[in-house]
Amino acid sequence: MPIKLAVAVLVIATMTPVIVDMVDDAEDSLSTIDTESEARKIMEAVSDAFFGGYGCTVSVNVSIPTGESIVLGGSSGNEYSLRIMANGEVKKKIMLERPGVPVLNDEIEISGDTVLKVISCWDGDRSGVRVET
Repeated sequence: MPIKLAVAVLVIATMTPVIVDMVDDAEDSLSTIDTESEARKIMEAVSDAFFGGYGCTVSVNVSIPTGESIVLGGSSGNEYSLRIMANGEVKKKIMLERPGVPVLNDEIEISGDTVLKVISCWDGDRSGVRVET
């Protein structure tokens, strides 16, 4: 009987850190799930505006949970991505593809309850979209 007890304690002691780590990872991925849903809405609006042709405007309502935000646009390849931020760090980076549409305005951070206007436009060199709040 003492050997079984010792083995049980040893198994529990070695598995506890692994289980705690798994729970932390699950909490991280669950914390941004609502924001990812809002990001998909923005990506659909970008695609709809782009395929609607020059001047097409699509409005989308988004509701980003407190403490999180979505960042669009920028430079150095960031114009083709959407970044989900939490506590000042990038939690997930999603490329705007199908089609690969650039967000032509400077970096814009979206948080809280916001209505976005996504406008298909041409900046002289390339076509893309502008996002306004």
